Amino acid sequence: MGWRRRDGAGLSPPAMIMAGVGRYDSLSRPRIAMLAIIGLLLAIYLPLFGLSLVIVLVLDFMVFLRIEPAAVWLDCRRAAAVALLVLLSFVGCSGTPSPVTGGTKGVLTSDGKPISQMQVNVYATLPSVIDTPIGRGFTNERGEFELVEAKTDEPLNLGPGSYRYTIESVGAEVQIPKDYQDAEKTPLHQPFAGDEVIKLSMPKLLGMP
Repeated sequence: MGWRRRDGAGLSPPAMIMAGVGRYDSLSRPRIAMLAIIGLLLAIYLPLFGLSLVIVLVLDFMVFLRIEPAAVWLDCRRAAAVALLVLLSFVGCSGTPSPVTGGTKGVLTSDGKPISQMQVNVYATLPSVIDTPIGRGFTNERGEFELVEAKTDEPLNLGPGSYRYTIESVGAEVQIPKDYQDAEKTPLHQPFAGDEVIKLSMPKLLGMP
């Protein structure tokens, strides 16, 4: 469909509409490229940095919208809506990684009470104490943990033997005695038959209710 000029010279759309089409073509490609870059960066970095990366990107986007040349280039609301949808889709797909299960189980208590948000490191003691832990576990609200290999994060099943354990906080607001953080000095050393639940007990820690 076209528009006939009054002088009958031919059919052509109004110049204003043509200008709008040209503006749309000039903006659509940069927007598509921008969204493709956002998607690629999210696919790479979101598993590493989680939701904090999304928050930073959204804040940066809001700052760009306050800069007039950038706002025109991003085509404001339409680009913002599409970008946010892309971000939300990545957040929904990422989810929370499931904890590794299948390793040797244990329970950590302090003054007889389970303590959460702690990391339990296990060291082999034969023929001597090894400085590098062979595995670790993270306690839940019941003080329970399952060991995973230190290097591969695969389930770790301890064989019969003697082991030492050190403790460190990964969120719990408590003070852990230095001896419990040193593989050579830790009081947490005990034999393991290979088929029982590891039971580790500590005195009451400063900061615990």
